[in-house]
Amino acid sequence: SIENIIKLLSKYIEEALEFQDKGINLMTIHKSKGLEADYVFLMGATDGVLPMIRPGTTMEGQRRLMYVAITRGKNGVFVSTSAQWKFGEGQVHKVEKGKFKPDWKKKVYYASASPFISELDYEVKESF
Repeated sequence: SIENIIKLLSKYIEEALEFQDKGINLMTIHKSKGLEADYVFLMGATDGVLPMIRPGTTMEGQRRLMYVAITRGKNGVFVSTSAQWKFGEGQVHKVEKGKFKPDWKKKVYYASASPFISELDYEVKESF
């Protein structure tokens, strides 16, 4: 199930694994500081997730975190966001819940792309 996949991925992210020069490294933005990779895939650049403003954080601090993420890729950076997802798919617990609009009839949440995406001076492509 998707919940089991998320739990497994969370386990790998939380473990203190060494950075591998070859292959795929799955990590948080915080753990990527000081590292480089050929390509970086940033998942979840959704308003309310990145930036996620809560006590002790600032918009500028979140912007610096995004900068860390996009400067890790030597050959390319791919940024992904989610516009909607069905109720019950994944556990969204550490987000700004007010940024997500529920549609109770369709049983989906609607979200917006991170405002940081429009600040980037890169070509933005929508795939779907």
